[in-house]
Amino acid sequence: MIATAPASGPLWQQVLVALAVFAAALHVLHDRAPGLLRRLRLGLARRLLAGRAPFVRMLGRWVAPPPPAGSGGTACGACQKAGCAPRPADHMRNTP
Repeated sequence: MIATAPASGPLWQQVLVALAVFAAALHVLHDRAPGLLRRLRLGLARRLLAGRAPFVRMLGRWVAPPPPAGSGGTACGACQKAGCAPRPADHMRNTP
């Protein structure tokens, strides 16, 4: 049997270090793998939004990532409303 040393330091110190490590891991995910972080947030948000309790759904809306740039934003050409850029004609698109 392997003997392990008990955790040193008070509980609040261990929790603080764990939170710092978790925050650092989220920062690295945000910088190095934004697509993976977005998929994780979407999965968690879907599960939370399916809940019945209003505070759980509110948390799901908070966790959900913002829509990607260019999808439904201004000047996308998809809505044909005033102020939006016109949608390019089919014959004018660059198609191989």
